[in-house]
Amino acid sequence: MKLWWADYKMSYLGRESEIGSFKKVDSISTLQNNVRVIFPLTVNSALSSYDLVPVSPFSLLVVKNGDPLEPNINYTVLGNTIIFAQPAPLTTDNIWITTLGEPMNIGTPEDGVITDSEFAQGSITNDKLTQQAQDLILGNIVAFGI
Repeated sequence: MKLWWADYKMSYLGRESEIGSFKKVDSISTLQNNVRVIFPLTVNSALSSYDLVPVSPFSLLVVKNGDPLEPNINYTVLGNTIIFAQPAPLTTDNIWITTLGEPMNIGTPEDGVITDSEFAQGSITNDKLTQQAQDLILGNIVAFGI
């Protein structure tokens, strides 16, 4: 008897990420020695090599022997290092780490770069203006009969 769900494949529901950088962190297996708990976080690819500095432990997915680890419980991060809670990873432990979307600095637009055309029609409403701007508009209406 074949079960109906045996051939069913789960698919992702929802909007896929469009912006971000998702990287697999280099293996730490050669550094695991049954004692060490602090390991460097590095990413090497064909295009670049750099030390990874996560914004928080929650920006990493850490899996040990097939089980996901809990941030701030099973591990934490400090700068470009990951610190595992005791017991230390064994030489036989299979650990892999990936980023859950590294932050991207999109910068700040220069003054005068954003014009009216960048705003959707009707998106700037009175409640979004400062009280000073509202008073100025009201004053112009009274003074000039606009």
